[in-house]
Amino acid sequence: MKANPLVLFIWLALIVFLSLIIVNLLSLIILVVSTVIPIIFCRKREYFTYMKYSLLSVILIFFFNMILLGPSKLEFTISMVLRLLSISSAFSIFSALTEFEDILRVMETFRVPPKTVFSFGISLRFFPVVVGDARAIQEVMMAKGVPLNGKKFKDKIRSRLPVLESMINLSLDRAINIAEALEIHGFPSEKRRRWKKIELNGFSAFAFYILISDFLLAVVYFFYPSDLIRWLVLIIPYSVVGAWYGD
Repeated sequence: MKANPLVLFIWLALIVFLSLIIVNLLSLIILVVSTVIPIIFCRKREYFTYMKYSLLSVILIFFFNMILLGPSKLEFTISMVLRLLSISSAFSIFSALTEFEDILRVMETFRVPPKTVFSFGISLRFFPVVVGDARAIQEVMMAKGVPLNGKKFKDKIRSRLPVLESMINLSLDRAINIAEALEIHGFPSEKRRRWKKIELNGFSAFAFYILISDFLLAVVYFFYPSDLIRWLVLIIPYSVVGAWYGD
């Protein structure tokens, strides 16, 4: 059963906003736990792959702050680490449960200009392609005996200039092909029909409206801090963790 991308996006935005406005350490710990629970539902290796690098960054930030700020700022350091953990975990879940097309459909749902959606989509779609091209070019050059790793920094730059030149040529050719294909399909036309729309049914609709209400409640808490509102804002997302899946 596939996760509803619109509900996931609202949940992600809520987690990021709460991580930035909440100061209490216990509340931040509860927020981190709320981002860990959905792992039971996703069960995807991508989440652990993303979090592996995030945990490394968290450890470095913790020791870096401890060295610069000292033990007197331990509470501040822990709060920053918890914020980074909650945001990293939320983004990892969103990346693991959504696909490229889902992100573009969410942007279209929020009426983002078509040119912006297209530019963002192209950058996401072809980033792994460019990385693959760079890896393939390096392997071909190494097979031909071209040294790519010099001892000095200047030698490394000079040895990789041919790789950069080949990547630029490939990117220009690919850009021309994309431009010609877009011109054939009449882009950018004023009226474009969206063939696929994100539908909210049953529990996913319930989760969407509950999260929107919680987001508005978080905005109220930002201007008028209150313990009661803070606990409500933190508890509500737990009630919809399993409801973001479409029927």
